[in-house]
Amino acid sequence: MSTIHGESRRIAFSELCALEFNQISGKLPPDLGNLSNIDRMLLSSNYLTGDIPSTFSKLTTLTDFRISDNQFTGTIPDLIQNWTELGKLVIQASGLAGPIPSTIGSLTKLTDLILRNCNLTGELPPYLGQMNKLKLIDLSFNKLSGPIPVAYSPLDNVDNIYFTSNMLSREVPDWMVDKGDKIDLTYNDFTNDLRTAECQKNAV
Repeated sequence: MSTIHGESRRIAFSELCALEFNQISGKLPPDLGNLSNIDRMLLSSNYLTGDIPSTFSKLTTLTDFRISDNQFTGTIPDLIQNWTELGKLVIQASGLAGPIPSTIGSLTKLTDLILRNCNLTGELPPYLGQMNKLKLIDLSFNKLSGPIPVAYSPLDNVDNIYFTSNMLSREVPDWMVDKGDKIDLTYNDFTNDLRTAECQKNAV
């Protein structure tokens, strides 16, 4: 396996850092945080370890960040609040764990949020319901519990919602039953009431 050492010098003048599926190992070099014009950073499907360097807080031009299928440690970093241009965030089976940082709520341009298999626990944070630009939200294969918050009703315009395989409970909200389109709530603990039974009349 190769390492990522030195890669930052070769891509310093590029708007795209694409190193997916390369069997790259080791920690992310802090120098990558100096790529002041970087637009997309795609690092999925490698053997990267450690945490996300604090220098990544300077990547304020990022619109697309993907680090799935790696071996990172630590939690999803708060520094992503600085990525105010971010439209797509994909952290799936990366090694990073929850909680979902409240700072994600400040990413007003985010359209795709994928935090799949991130060992997320606790209840769904209400602030995600205020992110009205979202078109895809995937929080599947975590340990989220409790009800779907009332604050999520503005998400009825989201194209795809995946809460598969968690421990969510109580009743499925009316807005999901009546307006839901491409929503996956399988393998949870919702109550078996009449409204829940109506879910599949749409694409829930």
